Amino acid sequence: MLQRTQLMIDEQTKQDLEFLARSRGKPVSKLVREYLKDRILKEKKKYAPRAGAGATTTLTKMAEAAKKLEERYGQSRPTDVSSNIDHYLYGAPKKKV
Repeated sequence: MLQRTQLMIDEQTKQDLEFLARSRGKPVSKLVREYLKDRILKEKKKYAPRAGAGATTTLTKMAEAAKKLEERYGQSRPTDVSSNIDHYLYGAPKKKV
């Protein structure tokens, strides 16, 4: 169902819309709806995650982090995480354990 709304546009934009509407044989309102729909779909693609992409991205990041830890500490994980959590999360100096 269509909803009525008002838009404030400058005179040049109005003239351009009227010209394009005449050129395409469509009402201005239909042309504006088509442009808005197209633009909104393009913008949503930038911000909306693809189905399953979030989990895949998270797992990939976790795997990369594990690889870096293994390279840095010579094992797949540090053994002092609970006592040095601030170091691993925020870069604080490590505590002697």
